[in-house]
Amino acid sequence: MLDLNEMIIAQLKKKDASFPNVNKGILVPMVTPGSPGDRAGFLPGDVVVQFDGKPVESMKE
Repeated sequence: MLDLNEMIIAQLKKKDASFPNVNKGILVPMVTPGSPGDRAGFLPGDVVVQFDGKPVESMKE
């Protein structure tokens, strides 16, 4: 997983215009088959911006 900041988001938007319009969050770059993330339904490229109804700005949260 990768913490997103304004600079990283700008770079990702340059590469992919369909990248979501977010200010912060966590990028899921890959999902291992059979892992908890896979069982939870995460897909590569997902951006986590909230968890359990609370904003997520970094992996520390």
